[in-house]
Amino acid sequence: MNTDPIAADFRNFLFLIWQHLNLPEPTNAQYEIAGFMQHGYPEGYDPKIGRNDVVRAFRGVGKSYIAAAYSLWCLYRDPKNEKILIVSASSVKAKEFVSQAKGILMTFDLLRFLRPQEDQRNSFDRFDVRQASLSQSPSLKAAGITGQITGSRATRIIADDIEIEGNARTEAARETLMRAVSEFEAIKVPAHYEQDELIRPAADVLFLGTPQTEESIYNRLVRERNYSSFCVPARYPKIDKLDVYKIQRDDALTVDVLAPFITKSIEKDPSLINKPVDPTRFGEDDLISREAKGKAFFGLQYMLDTTLSDADRYPLKQNDLIVLSINAHKAPVTIQWGMDTDKRNVRHDIPNVGFTGDFCMGPLFVDKDYREYTGSVLFVDPSGRGADETAWSIVKTLNGVLYVCKIGGHSGSVNDSYLKIARDAKHYGVNLIQIEPNFAPGVWINGFQPVLARVWPKGCTVEEASWAKGRKEQRIIDTLEPVMNTHRLVVDESVARDQTFVYQMTHITRERASLRHDDRVDSLAGAVSYFQRVLEMDMAESAKAIHEMELEEMLEDFLETARSGPLAIRQKSRNKGTEVYQWRT
Repeated sequence: MNTDPIAADFRNFLFLIWQHLNLPEPTNAQYEIAGFMQHGYPEGYDPKIGRNDVVRAFRGVGKSYIAAAYSLWCLYRDPKNEKILIVSASSVKAKEFVSQAKGILMTFDLLRFLRPQEDQRNSFDRFDVRQASLSQSPSLKAAGITGQITGSRATRIIADDIEIEGNARTEAARETLMRAVSEFEAIKVPAHYEQDELIRPAADVLFLGTPQTEESIYNRLVRERNYSSFCVPARYPKIDKLDVYKIQRDDALTVDVLAPFITKSIEKDPSLINKPVDPTRFGEDDLISREAKGKAFFGLQYMLDTTLSDADRYPLKQNDLIVLSINAHKAPVTIQWGMDTDKRNVRHDIPNVGFTGDFCMGPLFVDKDYREYTGSVLFVDPSGRGADETAWSIVKTLNGVLYVCKIGGHSGSVNDSYLKIARDAKHYGVNLIQIEPNFAPGVWINGFQPVLARVWPKGCTVEEASWAKGRKEQRIIDTLEPVMNTHRLVVDESVARDQTFVYQMTHITRERASLRHDDRVDSLAGAVSYFQRVLEMDMAESAKAIHEMELEEMLEDFLETARSGPLAIRQKSRNKGTEVYQWRT
């Protein structure tokens, strides 16, 4: 029995590492993850096979930091025999992991006895610890999952965030990743026996990660290869969501991957349901701000829910919009989304082309005070080949709210499209026209600018956008969902009645080619992406700032009048539209 409390319990070691790094004491969730890394599940494992575990935890819980400490703890316990391989999605990420571990080793006095000697390997991506046995394999080594890992040998493999959006986006990419993972079996040191006595069990494999897709390889490892899984979501799940953490393996056995401490906490205190699991690191306000990025995003990366209901598959809904007869030049200082108690602002007159139960709503409150927009853009998605149409969206902004003045589309000749877009640009007085760069560079703009100059001699800036990267469906939803979920997208009645646009918006999913045509919703996403920085502005704070500025202006006028003395009254207009009455001297 090990009498050293640090060697006996990884959590004690973790506490000291956190103290060394000047971090607060590990949270309960971090201690639970640490306990699982050391012990796994109580039913144990087959020493001939070794442990095969997955720790799925929400973004930001610190699983990589814990794993770095765990690798050092394993070397602390057995510096002679431990040969640990760190594998990440890229070699750079793996090297950062090893570099962090080495930095702790070289600065933490408790680990002084492990520091490499002059004749040992000691580089930024691999090193030996003192007392390590002679071996081709270093004590700690970094490798990328697509790099050269064949030929390595390890007593422990820690796969840290090997699934990222880039290598999990398509079925082919996920299959490539699974084939790379299969190499681990050849790397693992087998169990060691002497005269039928187990000297050392087979090597362990520990995956750490956050699922990036509904078809995550972390699910497949459980389903197809009988891995154990320890799942720590950001909130205590609701009762009706507990089943999403159950996976049926290929051998027909259903396993619950939710961390046992989560289940036991809910059973002991049901009031915890939907509350933060780790409130010290991510409190209610933090989680609400992350939920605003989209239900599907939060469900996958924070609740670790890899199932998708229809509501999640089709995240863009009409009832998240505000329908208003939009003024082309001014907007209300504040506008509020919400349903009136007697549903008077539900727009039954606008047909529902979305899914059953969806509907449009007018604003719950509209400020009588209007101001000129602070920015505007007309975004064009030029037509490609086939039946695609040229689509464009005109979006303006005030106080962090986006106003969709018009969405247009034309499937005729490109010259007719030029003319319609130029007329709309003039009518709405836009500041900028952006073109999605899915056309031969500069060709569309070169054809459009003479038409714009003829229709609107004053004109505006015309440029190619730079946003069109990645899978189209993914970026459209990732752009629009956060804005719609926070109810900062106001659409004109004409837009709400545009059944082509509304159908595209409500029926798009993250799946490739989920829509036959997506031109109009694509153009709106392009316009919204231009204003993403503006959306960081809080509407209430911005309105407050405007009123404070105007009060300061009025005070200046009052003081000026007091110094001059009153003789008569004159009226003066401020740039922002405020009417100020002054005495004329």
